[in-house]
Amino acid sequence: MLDEKPLLPKLVTNRAKFGHSVLTYKNQWDSKAKMSKRISGKTIGRILSDDGLGQIVFSSKFLKENPLWKDYIVTKVGRGQYTVEKKLL
Repeated sequence: MLDEKPLLPKLVTNRAKFGHSVLTYKNQWDSKAKMSKRISGKTIGRILSDDGLGQIVFSSKFLKENPLWKDYIVTKVGRGQYTVEKKLL
């Protein structure tokens, strides 16, 4: 059996004072404006580099709610591109 990696939720990064915040989000279609609008967002961690690329340091609250991510390293490698790797024990 192959060890399958968990699926990442939709993520967005926002520039912060130190590095970048990483958030999950949900969008909803606004038929009046004829565009999608973000209806919710939740911070799950940070990327500590200035360019917004690199390993995501998950928040303790996120890891408490989603313990399976403790075993994985998630790295942002480009715009909307992430790698997920299992931590070596």
